[in-house]
Amino acid sequence: GNIVTGVPIDSKAPRIPANVTVVVPPVNGALKVSWDNPADTDSVWYRIYRSTESNVYSADPIDTVDAYSMEKLDTGLDGSTTYYYRLTAIDTYYNESGYSTEVYQKTNIKILGIVVPNGKNIYIYFSESIENDTNVVDTSNYFVDGNVRVLTATPVNNLLILTTDVQTYGDN
Repeated sequence: GNIVTGVPIDSKAPRIPANVTVVVPPVNGALKVSWDNPADTDSVWYRIYRSTESNVYSADPIDTVDAYSMEKLDTGLDGSTTYYYRLTAIDTYYNESGYSTEVYQKTNIKILGIVVPNGKNIYIYFSESIENDTNVVDTSNYFVDGNVRVLTATPVNNLLILTTDVQTYGDN
């Protein structure tokens, strides 16, 4: 009879990435996705899929990272928007795992600009109204260089006015 020799072909997909999480990092317009490496020894890449709708994804991943990566900083995102993520693992034979559990997170409101005119005020402009955000009035959320203390934080639509205890000298 005929004897066939050669390298065995792996047609088994790797395990699905586990413990996928997404958090808001201290970066404007970004989210950080992280995951655990499956126990497979032949996973070489991860594909990361993103959407603004639950369970509605493009066939094309936003990124493919090597198996040593356990996180992806996704930048350039719109402010105050919920993003959904899922991952797959790819092995050396390009077998792709099933999708991971979907995770989602809302990005922070974007800061559009900060103005420091002469006086004791600092003006921070946001991409949308912050008047209903109770966190913005908590003065302990702000750190200004040196010994400057923030006395009040007053939201007016998409503008936050920080009043400090030190005379500032701006660019104008």
